[in-house]
Order: sequence, then C-alpha cells, then structure tokens
Amino acid sequence: MPLKIKSENREFFIYSVEQGEFYERIICHTPHKSISNKFIKEIITKTWSNAEEFKKLNKYEQNILFNFIYNVGLELYIQWVNDGKNLSLDKIIEMSNKLLCNGILGFFYK
Repeated sequence: MPLKIKSENREFFIYSVEQGEFYERIICHTPHKSISNKFIKEIITKTWSNAEEFKKLNKYEQNILFNFIYNVGLELYIQWVNDGKNLSLDKIIEMSNKLLCNGILGFFYK
C-alpha cells in the first residue's frame, strides 16, 4: 500500500479545487461520469500498480481494492461539492484521509 495515500488524496482534492467549475461539472454530473471514470481509474492504477502489498493480491482482490479507492475518494469529493463545499478543504481532506486509510489498512492488516 503506498504510504503516501494521505498526500495523494490531499493532492486530488487540491488539484480538483484548483480546476474550477468546469472540472466539477465533468466530475460530479452524471452525463460526464464516463470521462471522469476513465481519468481517475488511470491515476489509481498508476499509483497502486507498483506497491508491494498490491502486487501480492490476485486480480480479483486488486479489482476490489481499486473499486474501493475509486468510489470512496470520488464520491466523497462529489458529496462535498454537492453540499456546497460547506466544510473547509482541510476538513474534507482530513475526513477522507481517515476513511480511506482506515479502510485500506483494514483490508491489508487483519
């Protein structure tokens, strides 16, 4: 598992905020989800494919892990945007890091 998941998640949120409203529409609205799905899945694959823990998983376990990371990270961002970004950027990053990291740790370490 990349030890830098927290920093990668932080960078995702910061990058996403910096892109502005057009990016939000692509990521958050259903008609554009096929575009955003491909983009984000490619990033996750590149990030995780070299992790030693990931390499130990079979194809199906890798698929489940990818799906978890993709869906949790993206859906938390979408929910935050849809809620009008009423939490500070730092707060949503902190919360999403806790959820992602604890879920991933639970997956790898029983």
